[in-house]
Amino acid sequence: MERELETKYLPCSEQQLRDCLATASKGGGHANDSEDIKPRRIGVEYYKKSIEKYAESKENPEQFRPIAKAKLPRQIEKEERFWTAATLMAFRYSNSPRENWSKLLNRCFGAQRPPVGDFVSWDDAVGENPALLLEAPMPSPRAYSYWLRDHLPDQQIIPYVFDAVPTNREAKLEGFTH
Repeated sequence: MERELETKYLPCSEQQLRDCLATASKGGGHANDSEDIKPRRIGVEYYKKSIEKYAESKENPEQFRPIAKAKLPRQIEKEERFWTAATLMAFRYSNSPRENWSKLLNRCFGAQRPPVGDFVSWDDAVGENPALLLEAPMPSPRAYSYWLRDHLPDQQIIPYVFDAVPTNREAKLEGFTH
């Protein structure tokens, strides 16, 4: 078995992480596959670089004692991407992923029967071998974009956004969620 990337904050192998990250060939695409999406550091390299910085900070803790110097190298201690990946991958690579996902979804949504599709149970919705796709870009629903445009003063304080909206009815007010 490959060694873990980071024993506490990302206890999985590089290959396991790679297998779970979205790619265009998996139907998920990456955030920089589209020109209209702001590029961001993605993929295994993002995680590895963060882990390297963290390891450096552990080797020489005095160098990173002031909070301003500790923020970047110790980012993984509080970063949502790491916590999300570690949590969901623990489910994916557990001895009973289907059962774990079903219990979680039932607890989150409070229904024995999923509220979408024709599924009779969460087990049915999850399937035999549930896959995990991290960092998959999901566009905002068109209806939400139109709602946001109509409720802009209640949701926005940035002046240039107010200036741009009347001149471009199709201007994107909300980016992708990953």
